[in-house]
Amino acid sequence: MEEKERVLKYKNYPEGSVGKKVYDGVFLSFTDYLKKYYANPDISTFELWQKKYIDIAFDKDNYQDLAKAFGYRSIDKHNFEEQYSIYEQIKKDERLDEETKRFIGFMAGNNFFQKHNIGINDWFNMKNWTNPYKEINEGKTIDEILSFDYGLNYLKTILPQLDHWRR
Repeated sequence: MEEKERVLKYKNYPEGSVGKKVYDGVFLSFTDYLKKYYANPDISTFELWQKKYIDIAFDKDNYQDLAKAFGYRSIDKHNFEEQYSIYEQIKKDERLDEETKRFIGFMAGNNFFQKHNIGINDWFNMKNWTNPYKEINEGKTIDEILSFDYGLNYLKTILPQLDHWRR
C-alpha cells in the first residue's frame, strides 16, 4: 500500500509528464499501461545502441572498434563466446525480434549474466530482471511481459536503462 500512497500525489499531473506515467504505472492495469505508453514508444536509445555498439559487436571484422566505441580498455574485456552462446539460446524465441536478441547477446558479452550468476532462463523468469541484485516481490518477469501486446516495446525501452550499464 505504501507504493500507492507514494504516487497518489501524481494523480493530477498532466498527460505526458513523468509523474503521470509513474501514477499510471501503479493504478492502470498492465495491459492498459502498455497500450498507453508503449504502443508507439520512443525507442531511439535502443536504436542508438544498435548502431553504436551492438552492430559492431556482431561484426567480426570490427571487433576492435567495439573497444573504442564502448570504452573498453581492451577488446578482451568483451566476452564474445558468451555473447554468441546466449544469442544462440534465444535465437528461436519468436517473441523477440532480431535486434532484441542481439541486444541481450551483447549484454552477455558485457558479462551481465556472469556478473549476476544467472542463466538466460533464470533472467527471463525473475521479477527483479532489471536489477538482479535487488529483491522484489512484485512486478512482471520478462516471460510475462512478452505475453502482452506491446511488451516487446516495453522491453526495448528498459534494456538500455538497466543499472548494469552504469559504470
